[in-house]
Amino acid sequence: MLNVEGYVIMLMDVTTRTEEEKEKEKLINALSIPILKVWSNTIALPLIGEFDIVYFDLLISAVLEECSSNQIEFVLLN
Repeated sequence: MLNVEGYVIMLMDVTTRTEEEKEKEKLINALSIPILKVWSNTIALPLIGEFDIVYFDLLISAVLEECSSNQIEFVLLN
């Protein structure tokens, strides 16, 4: 028979865990929407896989953010 002599309690900081999950989500989104810089004012956006409304929203957000932050004028869709 096993005698229990004590307990081990592990606490994880919820804030750290939430931040780590947000970073993972950002990385996944960045990898799932490849944006390639072609010239100083042009990016290429390869369209791969199936599209649903969630992916399309992520795609549009990523492209608009890239265009506004890097003064992109042209987006090539392939």
